[in-house]
Amino acid sequence: MSARPLAAINPNAPRLSMAGPSRSVKGQSARRMSTAPTQRRQTMAHPGEAPTTQKNRRKSSVRGGTSSGRRQDPRDISSKKYQNQCKKRIIEYLSVRGFHGPPVTVKTLTSPNQQDFLSIMDFLWKQIDPMHSWSAKPHEEIPKLFQQLKYPVSLNKSNFISVGVPHVWPNILAAMRWLVDLLVYMERGEEDR
Repeated sequence: MSARPLAAINPNAPRLSMAGPSRSVKGQSARRMSTAPTQRRQTMAHPGEAPTTQKNRRKSSVRGGTSSGRRQDPRDISSKKYQNQCKKRIIEYLSVRGFHGPPVTVKTLTSPNQQDFLSIMDFLWKQIDPMHSWSAKPHEEIPKLFQQLKYPVSLNKSNFISVGVPHVWPNILAAMRWLVDLLVYMERGEEDR
């Protein structure tokens, strides 16, 4: 068995360091031994924040996302202007394609109820797969469908339980707009054939 330093076995154990001037003890040179633990290297933090150490620092992802692997939406989805553009685009698509659900207005898409949202999603998804029927838990199925379509932003199934909540709805509205844009792109590709 090879000799390993104690710090490799127990990182919290005090480290012995050589410090101070050398002294001669019975003809041998010896250094004064210090049992003070060595300090971990710390990085500078913003004023008011605790400094971080190498041990508790967050690692960045190679792909540019956060350490959890989720990508943040590059669009300004919290902007009212962008949300209104999304609403108009979705309403235009639904009206041109003959949506037969409850009337969809800007007000409906400001804070929809679960039933309105599911009827819109059902219509949009049936443009891709006319034979699709929702499972008993569409809030679990919808994020998986977006993932299959390679939607670039991660969606949580918890977001689809109560879609009209103000902090959740902009993400869902942006995803629906992306789906509408994808459908238009696919239709144009079929027309060009």
